[in-house]
Amino acid sequence: MTGLASGLVETMREIAGAIGVAAVSTVLVSRTGPIAGGAGRAAGALGAANAFHAAYWVLVAFAALGALTAAIAFPWRAMRRTEPAPRRGAGSVPANG
Repeated sequence: MTGLASGLVETMREIAGAIGVAAVSTVLVSRTGPIAGGAGRAAGALGAANAFHAAYWVLVAFAALGALTAAIAFPWRAMRRTEPAPRRGAGSVPANG
């Protein structure tokens, strides 16, 4: 089961990365498109800077959503150290006699 869970986690990590890249590139292209055909080189550079600004905000939103999801799904609990239960086998004697 450990190998199956590891494979599932790795697959989900790869899919999430691909979705993130697709979302950021979509924002980047959609924000740069109207300005790219602008008057000059400076307008294009300014448009690219604005597009990257918007794309970074999308990354911040994804990171915040991931942190919030992790905090809700995996709440922090103080780890209690418990003693293992005594093993009762064929050679063990009960405590009460």
